[in-house]
Amino acid sequence: MNILRQITISHYFNVTIFEFVGLNCKERYFMAGNELQVTMEPRAAEVAAEMLKALGHPLRLRIVSVLAAGPMHVTGLAETLEAPQPFVSQQLRRLKTAGLVAARTREGHAYYEIIEPHLFEMLRCLGRCLNSRRERGLL
Repeated sequence: MNILRQITISHYFNVTIFEFVGLNCKERYFMAGNELQVTMEPRAAEVAAEMLKALGHPLRLRIVSVLAAGPMHVTGLAETLEAPQPFVSQQLRRLKTAGLVAARTREGHAYYEIIEPHLFEMLRCLGRCLNSRRERGLL
C-alpha cells in the first residue's frame, strides 16, 4: 500500500489517502482520524444523495432542526415554523420516505421524531458550515 498524499482538511482532521494496486485492481482508502475507510461505493453514493435530496428543501431542514430538540406533532411543527399544516405534512412525508423521521402515535396525535441517529451530527456540521460562512461574510 502506497501513500498517495496527505492533506489537512482543518486543524481537526488530517486525511491520508492510500492506494493499493494489485494484479487486476486498484483500490483507494482514506484515513480519517484513526479509522481507515474505503472510498464511497456507487450504491452508497446513491443512498447518500437520496438522503441529501430529502434534506434539500429549506422547510425540511427547518423541520429536522426543530425535531432535533425532540418529537413534535404536525400542528406544533406548523405553528413553530409558521408554515401551513398541509405543507408541513407533505414535507414530513418526504423525510419519512427517506427514512430520516418516523411517526409515533401518542394521545391521538402522530408525533414525528428523527430516527437516523447520525442526522444530529450532520445538523451540527451544517451549523458549523453556516457559522463559517457568516464569519466570512457570505451569510
